[in-house]
Amino acid sequence: MKRANSYNIAIYVSKDSANKAIRLSRELRAKGGIFMLGKNKNVPHITLYMAKLPRQNLTLIKKKLKCLAASINRFNLYPIKLRQSQNGYVDILFKRNGSILKLQQKVIKDLNSFIGKVNQLKKQ
Repeated sequence: MKRANSYNIAIYVSKDSANKAIRLSRELRAKGGIFMLGKNKNVPHITLYMAKLPRQNLTLIKKKLKCLAASINRFNLYPIKLRQSQNGYVDILFKRNGSILKLQQKVIKDLNSFIGKVNQLKKQ
């Protein structure tokens, strides 16, 4: 039985940024892009952390993330470069931003305590 799942911990971008990203993805799709962003599927987002976390702690993990999300202030990001990966994903590189770096570090620190629990479950 699978005791852990992989999760993409991410934040959504503003409506304006999402609409621009969706428009751009439509243009890329018309030129052979693999998939298209949307408002409900393939939603524009910024990945903070990808981790395999124990399912039994999901309620606690969600609670931690909600508290963390409620404690942050809105911040701006400034795009530097756009690139398309070989597997079809479009990445936007942003200027380094202290707010998002602090948020990412906090998410990683808070969730890493659960990763050790995944490794202990594998040994059992």
